[in-house]
Amino acid sequence: FTALFSGAISVYHDLNTLNNFDQRLSATFRRSLNPSLGMFIAGGASATPTTELIEFVGVPFTRTGSFIQDVRGGIEAALTPRASLVVAGHLEHVEFDDQGLFAHLLRGGYGTGVRTAFRERLTSRTAFTVDYDLQHAQVGLAHAPFTVHNADGGFERQLTRTIYADGAMGISILGP
Repeated sequence: FTALFSGAISVYHDLNTLNNFDQRLSATFRRSLNPSLGMFIAGGASATPTTELIEFVGVPFTRTGSFIQDVRGGIEAALTPRASLVVAGHLEHVEFDDQGLFAHLLRGGYGTGVRTAFRERLTSRTAFTVDYDLQHAQVGLAHAPFTVHNADGGFERQLTRTIYADGAMGISILGP
């Protein structure tokens, strides 16, 4: 079990309109079900003064406060001594302050999705990776739902004990 809290306060002497604070809270629980199968659940919440760190498609950067809640859970499986698979689902909810330049457009919303990640170790330092992500969201004034599919495949190389390099090619499809 892991729990984290972080907060920051920025105070400017001459530009006090830029003064702000943000807070972040997260918790993660992992459990090994047997030597080759584990599960996890994680959740978090953050209150930030801008939309800078929000990962919703189509949300502009603006100094509008945002509140984000998310929960994720899934399984991690060692399929063979060299291959692993992670399957996870997530639910996110975002709300925005009713002020600022884009306040008439930023009405909040939700996102749900599933992610799969396959990794096969080819050598002690090189791995082949394949990822697929499906996201369904409903944000903005129209609350028109949309779906994003992302798929990619690539390679990962361990350069040193702490440095990895990876590259992948993929495709993204935006649908209704």
